[in-house]
Amino acid sequence: MLIGHQPKEFLLAVEALSVSFDGFKAVDDLSFYIDENEIRVIIGPNGAGKTTVLDLICGKTKATSGSIQFRGKELTKLKENQIVAAGVGRKFQTPSIYEDLTVFENLEISYPRGRTVFGALAFQRDAAVRERVEEVAEMIFLKDRLGMQADLLSHGQKQWLEIGMLLIQDPDLLMLDEPVAGMSVSERVKTAELLNRIIKDRSVLVIEHDMKFVEDIAHKVTVLHQGKILSEGPMEKVKNDPKVIEVYLGH
Repeated sequence: MLIGHQPKEFLLAVEALSVSFDGFKAVDDLSFYIDENEIRVIIGPNGAGKTTVLDLICGKTKATSGSIQFRGKELTKLKENQIVAAGVGRKFQTPSIYEDLTVFENLEISYPRGRTVFGALAFQRDAAVRERVEEVAEMIFLKDRLGMQADLLSHGQKQWLEIGMLLIQDPDLLMLDEPVAGMSVSERVKTAELLNRIIKDRSVLVIEHDMKFVEDIAHKVTVLHQGKILSEGPMEKVKNDPKVIEVYLGH
């Protein structure tokens, strides 16, 4: 037997994934693979199936056929909360933060120990929690806003807070749906910096329309069109692919 010829271990392996809604194939025999510490961006025209892919990975939508393996564990059989427990975090397009709580409380409430009823009762604001909250707050540029009520934050800061609420749970894969929509230019630059910083310990899967932002963060880009992969590779390659220019970038 040859040693050292094991198949490559991917963080996430999506294989032959399909889902149909009333006979319409939203995702059609899709396969892609994400490495450890990778930022993967999925782009494509509206209706390409991008958000549906995230829905399938996090268990919100059930696949018609195919496989989603995360660290070798099959996700298609698991419930949404089991997928979160396995290490997959998901942020939706609109920030869902607790607006009447402070930044500190939003982060504290997301700390993993407080999630079960028993955990919540036994939950103490101990040094470890405070330290972790401050560490994450620094990552998301909100260290000096910890005492501020969340509804007073700017749109971009609310997006960062929600990313922080996921980060404090320490997922191995973080999925973000259009994280910079509605952000100012400077907030977009800082978000790119944030994502490039947090992949030391995890991978990030992003859906995005802002091409400048994609260029700033993507290790690899997957272009979807009608539920299938149109092109895949580094941004440079994808940007110059005649099929991509025709279907997507040309508009």
